Amino acid sequence: MKRYVIERPMANAGQMGPRELSLVARHSHQAFKCLGGDIHWLHAYVADDKPFCIFPAKSSALIRRHGQIRGFAADSIHDVSRVFDLRCAAV
Repeated sequence: MKRYVIERPMANAGQMGPRELSLVARHSHQAFKCLGGDIHWLHAYVADDKPFCIFPAKSSALIRRHGQIRGFAADSIHDVSRVFDLRCAAV
């Protein structure tokens, strides 16, 4: 499966607490049941009022469908070509 980064608009996401974010995550998880096993959610980063979600999926079309089911549009969907971090710099 490919990995994608999805930018979604979500008013007040930066001010949401753990309980509110947990409800958002549960709602998202329910949408996956409609789509079978070809899409998953790993985690999300919240910056300002936008979550940036990390999804392994067979296609970006599945991510768009997930957003339609949930009622959350995707501002952008990016196919991840590489992942790197400090471990890559270790000698």
